[in-house]
Amino acid sequence: MTQLSTVYLPTRYNESGEKVFELNNSSTPLKLAFDDWNHVFYVAGGEYLYFYSLRDYENPKELGLERSRDGYSFVDLAMCGQYLYALLANYNARTSFCEIYKRFDLESDVSRDLFRVRSFQGIDCVTSLHYSFECGVKGGLQFTKDNGEQNPEYYGFSRFITLGGRGFSVLRATDLSRVYDSGDVMELRHAQFTPKLFNARMSDPNAQILSTRDVQSTEKGLEPSVLEVGQSNGLGLIFVGSRNPGSVTLFSVHHDVTSPRFEALWSGIPTIRRYMKWHEAYSERELVGVEVSDLLYVPKKEDSDKRSPLLLVAASKSRTVTVLQVKVRGTVQQYENG
Repeated sequence: MTQLSTVYLPTRYNESGEKVFELNNSSTPLKLAFDDWNHVFYVAGGEYLYFYSLRDYENPKELGLERSRDGYSFVDLAMCGQYLYALLANYNARTSFCEIYKRFDLESDVSRDLFRVRSFQGIDCVTSLHYSFECGVKGGLQFTKDNGEQNPEYYGFSRFITLGGRGFSVLRATDLSRVYDSGDVMELRHAQFTPKLFNARMSDPNAQILSTRDVQSTEKGLEPSVLEVGQSNGLGLIFVGSRNPGSVTLFSVHHDVTSPRFEALWSGIPTIRRYMKWHEAYSERELVGVEVSDLLYVPKKEDSDKRSPLLLVAASKSRTVTVLQVKVRGTVQQYENG
């Protein structure tokens, strides 16, 4: 996965309406949607919905923004045909509603505003979201009493099993039975390729990056939080986005979904100096994916399209959207030849 460009979203706007870029510890998730017809991507976070042209992959162009109603935040986006659906929620009032916009047309829209088609109210549909934010699992590493052995006559413990977000599973669609679990594969790959960032977490912008290494090891590890799938060259692709400190792991699948193969690891912190602090890396534009909150796969539009597929990576703490070019080493022929 090759990085083509990164868009930095403003943290806030000052009294004069000017953009202010700051690194803070806010975990307001960013959400993505993509209009393949116009090559426009939408990114929502907090009270703002931005839209950018992606016709030039190495230089996304901001087209405009939409602001939510007072007290509401954008929590999810979905593109369906020529309409963009946006879910907004007010966690204090425990209410939500959906806005429907007509997609932005690069050829005809000169006002740089989205056209709102309609809104409709939800019925306390943010209860589960509110609960997960307020009552999320915190604390040290905890283990189950189950030993994971299929042999009921075995009473000893051959391995420790811990709960938390440290990998991903593949379920059979027909009966939701588990056919694959990544186990410790993702943590091993992160330890191998990004050892200085292993289980790091940004909680204090003034802290040295390297001093935060391993702080997540006794909590929820690298914490995979979002998954995206796609297809390219006859292979199935699985992208797993992790929050701490921010990364995307790519696996490929061909026929046998019980054995996904590791392809690549992209880090949201490409460069680190010995005493570099989080806010210094942000100022130098070296934080391009801290706390990944959403992924969006953009396949080639048609077989004649010479470009590689793209992956959009939204990250909450760095408030960035990064465009990655996806090139898979594996091919169907390689799989068949072992």
